[in-house]
Amino acid sequence: MQLLLSVCALVGITSAAPATEAAFSLSARRALPNHQTLAHLSARKIRRDGKTGNFSTAIDNQLYWYANFTVGNSSNLELLIDTGSSDLLLNNGVYVPSKYETAFNGNTTFSISYEGVDRQGFGFETINGTVQNDLVSAGGLTVTNQTIGNSTSFEYFDVPPLSSANPGDGIVGFCFQGDSVFEPPALPWFFNLCSQKLISACRFGLAFGTRGVGQLVVGKYAKKLIDGPVVSIPNIGGNSSYAVYGDVTLNDTIVLENQTIIMDVGTDNIQAPIEQATEVFKLLNYQTQTLTEAPTPFDPGLTITVLNGFFNCNNPPSLGSKSQLKKGEKATVFEVSKDVWGVFNNTATNCTSILGGTNGITVGNVSAWLLGQSFFAGHYIDFYTPHNGNETMISFAKLKHPGDGS
Repeated sequence: MQLLLSVCALVGITSAAPATEAAFSLSARRALPNHQTLAHLSARKIRRDGKTGNFSTAIDNQLYWYANFTVGNSSNLELLIDTGSSDLLLNNGVYVPSKYETAFNGNTTFSISYEGVDRQGFGFETINGTVQNDLVSAGGLTVTNQTIGNSTSFEYFDVPPLSSANPGDGIVGFCFQGDSVFEPPALPWFFNLCSQKLISACRFGLAFGTRGVGQLVVGKYAKKLIDGPVVSIPNIGGNSSYAVYGDVTLNDTIVLENQTIIMDVGTDNIQAPIEQATEVFKLLNYQTQTLTEAPTPFDPGLTITVLNGFFNCNNPPSLGSKSQLKKGEKATVFEVSKDVWGVFNNTATNCTSILGGTNGITVGNVSAWLLGQSFFAGHYIDFYTPHNGNETMISFAKLKHPGDGS
C-alpha cells in the first residue's frame, strides 16, 4: 500500500488506570439530520486514482458513523468515527476557540490526503489547514491540550464538487500517534484519554447496528451488548493499521485461508485483492466489471484496478470472516449482514455488491482485505491497548440486538 503521508504506529501507554471505573458510551448514528449529502473520507492514506468508465458516483453520508463532541467552545459537533486515521479535523468555520486554546508546539499548518470513497470505493480528497490545541469533550470527560486541525482549503478528485471538507462537522481518528499528520505527530484524542488517566481501560468498542443506530463505548468492554462467544486476536497491523489474520467464508465454508484483514470503520465497503475478489465472484456466479483508474497528480506512476460484482438483490450471499487463536480451537464466523450487502439497486433485481476488488491495499508487502463499516454492522468490535504497553488486541462478538446495538 502506498501511504500518502505517514504510517500508523503503536503507542505504549504506561500510566496507571483510575482506581474506580471511568468509562462512557456515546450514541452513534449513520444519518445526519439537516446535513447535505457529502463525500465520506476514508481513513487510509493510500492513493486511489481518477476513475474511467461508466458507473455511478453517488455519495451517501448515511452509511458512515457519527458521535457528538465538544471542541473548544464549539458544542454539539457531529464527528465521523474512523479507526484508520488518528487526527481530529474540523471543517472550516466550525471551530470556536475556548479560553484554554494554546499554540501547537510544532508546524502550525498541515496537509493530509485521504482516499475519499463513494459507495463503490472511489474518490479522493486533500485538506489543508491550521493546527492548535484546545479542550475536547465527549461523554462527560474532557481532554486538555488536545491537538486539532482546522481546514482552510480542500479539493476533491473524481467526485462531484462538494461544499465541505468532511461529512458532518469533521472527523475523529482512533488510530495511533504514528499515523498523525501533524508535525511532530500529536497524540490522538482517544489515546489522550488513556494518557491523562481519564478512562479505566485503554479500549473502545463499536456497537453499530444494521438499522443505522448504535454506540461508541470508551474505557470498558460492554459485555451486556454481546451475544455468544468473543474472539480476541492480536493486532498485526504494526505501523500501518488495525489488522488481523482470518479466513474468508461463504455459507459457513472457508474459501480463502489466512488472509490479512484491515479493520476500518471509516470506509464504506468491503475491499479484497483483485485475485481473491475474482475467486469469490466466480464461486457466487456474479457478473463483474473491471475499471482502471487513471493516475492522479499525487502519484503519476500508480494505476489502481477495481473490480465490481453484481448480484440478484433478492439473494445476497453469506460472506464472513472466521478466526481462531489456537489450533484445534473452535472458530466463530462473523458474517456481513444481508441487510447491508447491496450498494446500488441498478434494477429491481440487479444490485452492485458491497464487496469489491482492488490492487491498492496492502499491509507491509502483503495484499490485504479491508472490512469497512458494512462488516461492523451487527457486531461488537473492541480495540484494546493495555496500559502496560503490550500489543493491541481486537475482539469480535455478535451484538445481542444487531439492529440497534443496544
